[in-house]
Amino acid sequence: MARRVLAALGAWARALIAGLCLIGSPDAVEASSGASGEQPASVRVAFPSLDRHPDGSPVSVVGHWFAQPDRDRQGAVVLLHGCGGPYNLRGELSIRSREYTALLQARGLAVLVTDSFTGRHEKELCTQRIGQRRIDQRHRRLDAWAALQWVAAQPGIDPNRIAVIGWSHGGSTVLSALDVRQAQWPGVGVLPAAAVAFYPGCSEALRQAAQPASPLLLMIGSADDWTPARPCEQWAQTLASEPVSSAREPNASREPGASRQPNAPAPVELKVYEGAFHNFDGTAPIRVRVDVPNGIRPGAGVTTGGDPVARADAHRRMLDFLVIQGVIREVR
Repeated sequence: MARRVLAALGAWARALIAGLCLIGSPDAVEASSGASGEQPASVRVAFPSLDRHPDGSPVSVVGHWFAQPDRDRQGAVVLLHGCGGPYNLRGELSIRSREYTALLQARGLAVLVTDSFTGRHEKELCTQRIGQRRIDQRHRRLDAWAALQWVAAQPGIDPNRIAVIGWSHGGSTVLSALDVRQAQWPGVGVLPAAAVAFYPGCSEALRQAAQPASPLLLMIGSADDWTPARPCEQWAQTLASEPVSSAREPNASREPGASRQPNAPAPVELKVYEGAFHNFDGTAPIRVRVDVPNGIRPGAGVTTGGDPVARADAHRRMLDFLVIQGVIREVR
């Protein structure tokens, strides 16, 4: 394990040096915007999930709503947290939640940060074995669908310009929630214009031959030993061999809830970052988490940490993708 840590730290240091070389470029500045400075104000909200408690009452989904005041027909993004939840140890929104919110708000979007744990009296899932977790993709996708419906109903939101973005466990939720083969999908009523998944677990999507309803950008590291890249590559290859539904024109209107044919999945763009680990879009140093019992070597821990070059590219790629799909509208 010591050799793994030393090798990881060496890779991170080399990436950091390369990333510092980008600081002088305008793209690097834009990709880093929102990481510091005054944070936009949010409103804490709660809405019913499509999921139910054993007694039949709806699970409550907590959200943090960052609106764009005095804007009409604006785009919006739903953020789906990973297994650690959306908060830090002080109970505040995590660095990732705050950073991406600021990054997206700077491009004119409203943002809903979702919390699938509080309403189920859970703090985190990372240290729990997958087969023993009380919350899985069945629950998370019901929350995601409810969040899409809630956002689409807010004043000033254009339901044709809603995107969903998830990380790790939340990235897997993106794949599950947008699978048109889910029995409840026809009743969701909101079709996201775009979806982004950071380092999701793709094994289930591959096994079930998931068919994404919306254009999807999937980004993962080649060295990820928590949610490995290979199943994502295999899934993308499988989809590439099937007829693909053309991406919606960026500014074309459509009826919310209009779904694609099951045999015509939406296009998937896969980016694999060479040598990058789980959480490559963060700024934390490389480390091995021995408290995580899952991953490709159960019991040996998993490697996480930021990669400055991959992080900057992922930010640019995400924003460009949202522009292409019409979620972000450039001011000319």
